Amino acid sequence: MSLENVKKKQRFVVLATARTGSNLLMSLLNSYGDIKMHGELFNIDNLPQETLDDVLNDPIIFLKKKLDESAQSKHQAIGFKMFYDHLSFDYFDKMVSSASISKRLVDKYDDFDSFIRNNYSISQLNTKFKSLWNYLSSDTDLKIIHLKRRNKLDTLISLKTAYTTSEWTHWMPKTGNNLTPLHFDYDECYNYFSAIERYELTNDFTFRNHSKLDICYEDLILDKQECTNKVCDFLELPHKTVKTLLKKQITYQPSEIVDNYDDLKEAFRNTSWSTFFV
Repeated sequence: MSLENVKKKQRFVVLATARTGSNLLMSLLNSYGDIKMHGELFNIDNLPQETLDDVLNDPIIFLKKKLDESAQSKHQAIGFKMFYDHLSFDYFDKMVSSASISKRLVDKYDDFDSFIRNNYSISQLNTKFKSLWNYLSSDTDLKIIHLKRRNKLDTLISLKTAYTTSEWTHWMPKTGNNLTPLHFDYDECYNYFSAIERYELTNDFTFRNHSKLDICYEDLILDKQECTNKVCDFLELPHKTVKTLLKKQITYQPSEIVDNYDDLKEAFRNTSWSTFFV
């Protein structure tokens, strides 16, 4: 496969975890015109069977093919989304308890897990997963947009809400009461905060030799155009007006959503995560 066309285009990856604004950023970049933003190429339980086979047989060839196809277009920059747990066995261990996940999703994940284990060699998959991450880390021409969310309690609330309701995006404002009450125990929060911080540090180190731009969800929500302009500067593209129809899913304060918010606030009072509870 010739990558001549790919090398003429600016390639980038939006590195993130779920519920940090990656769909919002993707919709803004796709509205730009000269940017082709692929979605989660390696969110394997959402892939059609043929694509799944291609990914699991050789994820590097799959990625090169996707980027090469996009390079034939008029787009000046080509990107895709990659979550920290994609193509890793962390992917099969969801970051909220199964009791919080809708039955439809639980059944889907159980079926998919069984399918993978019955049809693929786990050891071979592990080797292929690592090869893709090694390929990305060695490709220093690939630019990294590291999307983070400062308040990881908000991220956890959004994640658990999505798993509970099976709703991941909103393209129109919701009417009526969209409050989904939640309950968290201390360990659930502690484990989530720790895991996301560890992922962030690990990936900052992994891609330390790459050109990298950090974008925070809170800044993106505050000024979408300004954040998009920073991405354009990073990708060496002119500023353009961008837009999105994507709407914020949760409009309530954490203290209104989490039924034991005050207890958690006290439990985390003397930790580095106390600022998540305002």
